[in-house]
Amino acid sequence: MCKTEFRPGTPDIICGPDKIGVRASTKKPFDGYVFVMDHFHEEECRAGPEMFPDSKSIGITVPFNACNVHRYRSLNPRGIFVEMTVVFMFHTLFMTKVDQMVKIQCFYMEADKRVTVPLSVSMITTQFREKMYQMPQCSYTLRKGGPDGEIVRYATLGESVYHRWECIEVEQKDTFGMLVHSCYVDNGHGDRVDILNEKGCGLDAVLLSTPDYDTSLRLATKPYHVFKYADRPVLQFQCQITLCLKYDGGCDGITPPKNCPSLPGEDGHHHHHGRRRKAREVDGIGTIDVFTDGLTVVDHLPSCPSSVPTINSVIVLAFTVGNVIISILTIIIWIFVLKNRRK
Repeated sequence: MCKTEFRPGTPDIICGPDKIGVRASTKKPFDGYVFVMDHFHEEECRAGPEMFPDSKSIGITVPFNACNVHRYRSLNPRGIFVEMTVVFMFHTLFMTKVDQMVKIQCFYMEADKRVTVPLSVSMITTQFREKMYQMPQCSYTLRKGGPDGEIVRYATLGESVYHRWECIEVEQKDTFGMLVHSCYVDNGHGDRVDILNEKGCGLDAVLLSTPDYDTSLRLATKPYHVFKYADRPVLQFQCQITLCLKYDGGCDGITPPKNCPSLPGEDGHHHHHGRRRKAREVDGIGTIDVFTDGLTVVDHLPSCPSSVPTINSVIVLAFTVGNVIISILTIIIWIFVLKNRRK
């Protein structure tokens, strides 16, 4: 049977005011499950045959606050992205080659806000000039070996890795500064731990200290030693970056963070499990969400067996050469004997 007879067709994305979902049609009756990736065992995150009135019309809808649905803000375009990955699993127990994964993304554009104020008439006409700035492109990566090293996606437990936050100006006019704040680490299953507070200060020296900013205020870095959740090898870090205009001291008091308290985690025992994220208290021109690629943490990277010691290699080589020489001499002797017999 051709696998295209099982696979769903082009899905329809559902972008509701407080939910996100997907609907699709199949050529064959569907008796498996549709579920949010990594959340199969949560009832609200999966849909089975008993939930579909038509076995050839399948889908799932999930609230924003369930199943670890990912939300992040954008300044250009201005609004919020909401996304999740859905799996169409045709077998009731196993994933097979006919299954399909679909990444769903909805964008909710922020409406323009208009403010009406009383108009007073004056004999003098006031002229206004408006300057438009193109917003910088901001990113958050994990680097190996140093702040400028290669991007890391796999690491060993305890390895030194660098956090790197950067906002690159398109026009390169040294217009903006940035503050990294409200950061947390997530294991992909809804378990989150805060690592930077709303002012950009570190919360636990074992996890991450307050970042170091360069003079441009658009680059911040900090090394840390790789950690992981128990029985959860994948980590993802997410932060908020608030931008400020440097003109006329617009970034003063915003970045870099000052008067950060001493870290309770410096003794290596205090962690902020279950801490709720506080509302942003930073006053800037806009805030965006940035996040790293998933980082897979292993206890030990696989290594090749140690090579044979040099002295053993020399002995083996000498033994092999000796055998070759003996074989050659044996052949020569046999040839000599055969020639003498013929005479």
